[in-house]
Amino acid sequence: MENYILILTAPKLNIPESNIIEFILDLIKSNLVKIEHFGYELDNPADYENDDMIATRLGTSYFTFQFELNKLDYDDYTEEETLQLIVDQLQTKQIGNIIIDDKDVDVYIKYDNR
Repeated sequence: MENYILILTAPKLNIPESNIIEFILDLIKSNLVKIEHFGYELDNPADYENDDMIATRLGTSYFTFQFELNKLDYDDYTEEETLQLIVDQLQTKQIGNIIIDDKDVDVYIKYDNR
């Protein structure tokens, strides 16, 4: 199994405190998010951010998903396939921890080895 990270972005949103998975699924199905990153872990952006990057980050909501899958070539996935992959993960996998702040969400999806 390999660990993957998918980061979706949208203009800064008010994040609800409940029904967060349904909220995210609605955003995806409504084409209101874009893929920022799909693959393995990222470098720490604080290591190379400039003022413009910080301003953009402050005006953006980030939805970060960490999950495990059998090894895949994520570079071959289209945008639609990537979004469907996370929809499937959210609908069929156990959700572990969810961390929500005023504009961002981190979702940790547990691997179900049944």
